[in-house]
Amino acid sequence: MAWGRKAPPGRSGSLLHSRPVDPLAARRRLWLALSVALALPAAAALWGASHPAQADAAYALARKCLVVDAVAFALWGAGRKGWLPPFIARRLVSLIIVLIGASTLVFGALRAAPGDPVDAILGEQASAEARQALTTALCLDQPLLVQYDDCFWDTVLDGSLGHTFDVARQPVIELLAAHFPATAELALAGLCVAACVAFPLGLLAAVRRGTWLDHAGSVFALVGVAVPAFWLGPMLLLAFTVAFDVLPSPVQTDRPIAALLLPALTLGTSLSAKLTRMIRASVLEVIGEDHVVTARAKGLTEGRILVKHVLRNALIPVVTVMGLQFGALLTGAIITEKVFARPGVGTLLL
Repeated sequence: MAWGRKAPPGRSGSLLHSRPVDPLAARRRLWLALSVALALPAAAALWGASHPAQADAAYALARKCLVVDAVAFALWGAGRKGWLPPFIARRLVSLIIVLIGASTLVFGALRAAPGDPVDAILGEQASAEARQALTTALCLDQPLLVQYDDCFWDTVLDGSLGHTFDVARQPVIELLAAHFPATAELALAGLCVAACVAFPLGLLAAVRRGTWLDHAGSVFALVGVAVPAFWLGPMLLLAFTVAFDVLPSPVQTDRPIAALLLPALTLGTSLSAKLTRMIRASVLEVIGEDHVVTARAKGLTEGRILVKHVLRNALIPVVTVMGLQFGALLTGAIITEKVFARPGVGTLLL
C-alpha cells in the first residue's frame, strides 16, 4: 500500500493485516467467547445449587472459572488496546484455553478408564489399610466435582503438583526440580550430537547430490530413524565400554563428560537422521533460487555462496524444527536414562 494513501474501507493499513475485516463476524466471535466463558461458571454454580453436598466445591470452581475468564479477557483487551502485541496476546489466550481443555480431557479420560487405579498402583495383594490410604490420598473417595476442584486444580494452582505418598511427604514439583537438570543436560547433549552429525551430512548430501555421499546420507537417515534407542544403547555400551574400554561405564561419576557421550549419542541418533534429510531438502530448495544464481554469476566462491546466501535461508525451518524437537528429546530421555542408569525425570517416573 502506497504511503499517504488511505486504506480501503474494511481493510487494515498494515501489510501484515491486509485481509478484509468483517465487523459482524468479529462481533459474533466475541459473543461466542463470552457465552463459552460465562457458561462454565454458570454451570458450576447451578450444579452447586442442585447438589448441596457439593456446593462448596462447585462455588469454588465457579469463582476460579471467573478468575480465569477475567485474565483471558484482560489479555485480549490488552492486545486490542495495543498494550501487548496482538500476536502475543492471542497466543497467551490460546495457551490458557489449551491448558484448561487438555487438563480437563486428561482428568476425564483417567476417570473414565476401566479398572481400579488403586489395584494398578498397589496390586491386588495389597492390604486393606494400604488401599484405603491410597484411595484417600488420590481423593477417589470424594465426588467427581470435588476431585476435579480440590484434588486436581488446587494442586496445579498452588504449584505443588500434588504430594508423594511416602512417609516424608513432599511436593512433586520439588522432585521434578531436583531431577530435571540431569534430563535437560542429556537432552541438550543429544541435540548437540544431532546438530554436529546432521549439518555436515546434510550439506554434503545436498552439494554432492546424486553421488555416493548423497546415497550414504540417505542410508544413514533410514537406519537412524529405524534403530530404537533401547537396542542402540546396549550395543554402544558393549562396543565402547565392554569390548574396547575407551569410555567409562554409566555408573562411573569421576568422568561425567565422557560418561555423557554414549547417552547423548543414543538420544541424538534418531534426531540427527531426521535433521539430515531436512537440511538436504532445505538446501536443495534454496540453492536453485534466483539470488543464489545471481551470486554465482557475480563470481563469488562456492564456499561464500553456501555460507552467506544458502545457509542463512535454508536453516530457518531447520532451527524451528530443532526447537520443537527439544521437547521430544526431553520425553525420549526416559528409555536412555533407564538403559544408562542415569538420574533424571525418566528414572523418577519409572
